[in-house]
Amino acid sequence: MTQGDSRSALFVGALFGSFVGTLLLIFTDFGGWYNYNYYAGYQTWGYIGVSNPISLAILIVLGLPFLFAAQISLKGVMNPNSLTPKSVSLAFYLSVTELIIIFVGAVIFVAAVSGSDDWWFGAGFYGPAIGGVLAVVCLFAARKAYKGVFLPPPPSPQGVPAGPMQYSMQQPPAYPPPPQVGHQTGSQNPYSPGYQPPAAQVQPRYQPTAQQGTQPYIQNQQYFPAGTRFCRRCGAQAADGPFCPRCGFPIQ
Repeated sequence: MTQGDSRSALFVGALFGSFVGTLLLIFTDFGGWYNYNYYAGYQTWGYIGVSNPISLAILIVLGLPFLFAAQISLKGVMNPNSLTPKSVSLAFYLSVTELIIIFVGAVIFVAAVSGSDDWWFGAGFYGPAIGGVLAVVCLFAARKAYKGVFLPPPPSPQGVPAGPMQYSMQQPPAYPPPPQVGHQTGSQNPYSPGYQPPAAQVQPRYQPTAQQGTQPYIQNQQYFPAGTRFCRRCGAQAADGPFCPRCGFPIQ
């Protein structure tokens, strides 16, 4: 299974838990209570959920975090690469928030109906609770899969993207171009057995004299600071790199 397939499977679990949990929270009863009152001659009962318009409106508002998490999970199912670590973390925190709301609401419900003769939780509690746990687990795993993958590289001072997408590699030395191969025959053909390459014109190395003092001196009467390096092959002034900038000969 590829990385994209594994992330899609996690988003399927998160979508199922959040969407089904939202439907059960809104369209089923969260809980109910019942009072028998045998001696008074009447019975009372009540529900929190779809049968009560006020509680239904409250549950719809409280289920909004699940709806947003389901929307992000649906995008992850369709195309995991369309999400960023920030959006996946948002869906995770929304699912955690919804789960906290469910359990806090359960504690408030128990405290409110504890004096009744009978009370119970309905599918409006168990469905969102189980779906919330499933969504949190799946989105937590999805966060780990997205960590460090789609982070945009920080911009460099020059405005060029830096970070993992930028590679800092030394440029290869500029070697002299190969000789032009035409229709030469005999020793002039570089691919013939008797070919002898022309001798390289090597300039004499720097030889300081007593008159020149401590500053290096070369044939063109130019002075260079002490410690300046020169190519042994062509005599060019060498930079800090390991190769001559003119002919590509190694600098020692």
